[in-house]
Amino acid sequence: MKRLPVLAAVAATAVAGAAVLTGTATADAATTAGVSPRLLDASTQSSAWITSADLQTYSGTGEPPTGTWYTGTATGFTTPTFGPSGLTFSGPGVLLHSTDGHPASDLTSITSSTDTDLGTADLVSSDDADFTLVVDLDGDGEIADQNYAALVAVTGGDEGIDGEYTSFTPVGTIPAGTPATLAQFQAQFAATSPDATIREYGVSDATGPATVTGIAFDGQNDYFTPRPSDAGTITPATLSVSDFATTGVAVSQPNGFLPGEPVGVALVAEDGTATDTGVTLTAGADGSVVGTVTDPDATAGTYALTLVGENSGIFVGFVLDVTADPAVTTPTTPPAPVATPVTTTATFTG
Repeated sequence: MKRLPVLAAVAATAVAGAAVLTGTATADAATTAGVSPRLLDASTQSSAWITSADLQTYSGTGEPPTGTWYTGTATGFTTPTFGPSGLTFSGPGVLLHSTDGHPASDLTSITSSTDTDLGTADLVSSDDADFTLVVDLDGDGEIADQNYAALVAVTGGDEGIDGEYTSFTPVGTIPAGTPATLAQFQAQFAATSPDATIREYGVSDATGPATVTGIAFDGQNDYFTPRPSDAGTITPATLSVSDFATTGVAVSQPNGFLPGEPVGVALVAEDGTATDTGVTLTAGADGSVVGTVTDPDATAGTYALTLVGENSGIFVGFVLDVTADPAVTTPTTPPAPVATPVTTTATFTG
């Protein structure tokens, strides 16, 4: 979902001889490679794949879990299920994670288009999932005292992060349920609750169904899809320049991408240079990618052949050795024999 320094990391791993690489694409890597992941973030991002074992529940009584993702089990909330597209709610639900208590004065830095601190917020989901922030009004780190405000994006999906939000309780002069920008909420928190802190982030959905694929916030990327398997293969892993240009490489990755998403293919050289092969594959319903990759412009060298999901930003790389074509020798024709003059004595008669 978001970005590790892909070019350098993939190339360094390729040099080390690793067989399969998995991670998330950097903006620079994606741009250079000719793909466009929706999720943008800083190179300091780290990534994790969340499973059912990582997910806790919260009944609404006492303090919610910290340091982990949790869902609500209060009346009316539905229990989510994991699948190839991510975490799916069949009806109303919430999915939240605690933060380190950033002051509410940081609200205006939460955008999906910047790459500093809280600016690296993003969401890949269906449009019914709304980005959500929980603000602890007195900054005491407690939610059970009910002294908090939940800001829910008006627009679902990643577009909602930079738009307007509503709160189920009044915030200063902003009435409950009235759309306002984060800047407007920030001003009201400063005026009425100067100690307020950002306590939690995540998504909420009032109706369902909704699917959450991945969430990024404050330097952390979390995916709810299956982690890419290391069972992927490329065949052959070594081939000549001319063979790469014609017959190409067969790629088989069993899972890890979003169902139906376009998957670009790039070559990352040992020096970190990425080039687009011009090949785009399509993930199957189970997130698998199968296809053939050719590149008539590749030169000899060791590369990471990298699959990059254009919607998810997930990448899977394989080490590929491209060898130079054998030198062509032209047979030479032996030179014609040179006539040798013969000296003799001329005989005259007459």
